[in-house]
Amino acid sequence: MKKKFERKISILFYTFGSRKIGFGHLFRCISLANFFLKQNYLFSFDFIIDNNQTDTSILKEFADFRFNIYKKIPKSKKNKWNICIVDKLNEKILNLNKLKKLTDILVTIDNKYINDQVDISFFPLYKPKKKILYGSDYQILNPNFLNERKIRNKRKKKKNGSLSLFISQGGSDAHNLLYKITFFLMNEFYDLNNIKFYVLLSSKYNSKEKNLFYLLKKKSPKKLFYIYKEKNLAKIMNKMDLAISSGGITACELMYLNIPTLLISKEKKELETMSFLSKKKLCINIGYFNQRNIKNLKKKIKELINNYSKRESLQKNCKNFFRINSSNQVCKIILNKFIKRKVLNE
Repeated sequence: MKKKFERKISILFYTFGSRKIGFGHLFRCISLANFFLKQNYLFSFDFIIDNNQTDTSILKEFADFRFNIYKKIPKSKKNKWNICIVDKLNEKILNLNKLKKLTDILVTIDNKYINDQVDISFFPLYKPKKKILYGSDYQILNPNFLNERKIRNKRKKKKNGSLSLFISQGGSDAHNLLYKITFFLMNEFYDLNNIKFYVLLSSKYNSKEKNLFYLLKKKSPKKLFYIYKEKNLAKIMNKMDLAISSGGITACELMYLNIPTLLISKEKKELETMSFLSKKKLCINIGYFNQRNIKNLKKKIKELINNYSKRESLQKNCKNFFRINSSNQVCKIILNKFIKRKVLNE
């Protein structure tokens, strides 16, 4: 294909992420950058991280490309960025206006507050009131998940035998639910020899939190396994038969791999997403974390373990819902918009 734009395309990400708010937005930007690198152009990447609570070590740990970090939105810039992608929940119109002056194309993700300055706006699942590109066709996931989904589609289905249960509360586990869920289920299912637990630990746990998991592991070394600082999480997820997750991006990653998933969370902002996914019959929504619902979680896990047809139904629904290469489509939409505008202006 003949290139219509020969020089390097500069992309700015304006995002955030921390133990308190989660790392989904940061990881999504890293994933999107990796998909841009697969396109037929050269790129440079910058990040604006103007939130003091944002943990930039995640970028340094998981981004395999060069980038610069700005601590605030600059007042002016000699050479504009070609594309600015804002991946923050409901970013203020004032900041969107500032960014538009510094870039050719302004893109937002998961942002209900948009105006005429925004060129493209994506909502990866359901549709808000504004006219934007929405739905699973615009889901942005790490490139590893695309490869693993192709592998999973060829794998033979398991009707019985030992089962692997993946447990996660996202990359941050802001409410410390992971230990509570794991401790409860390990006790409840201790006598079940056909189930193994694979728990995704946050890389941001303090020593006290790590020690709790260490003591739990000592009690059941052959049933409980930890996943920690794993770069290719998709490969591990793809070996799972069942999963428990919060309602963030991890949930979508699991469903993208057609893994029967139960959702439970203490993040109120995730409850709407969890309800949407449940109504689409892609998962089982346990709801807000409390004592009643964690008992219901145990009940629903037992039902899935003993009901292969229910697991198969969830797998089929997920397979039909998520487009296999949605992240690549998002990149192409953004690039086409930018190149078309550049060509028209020249």
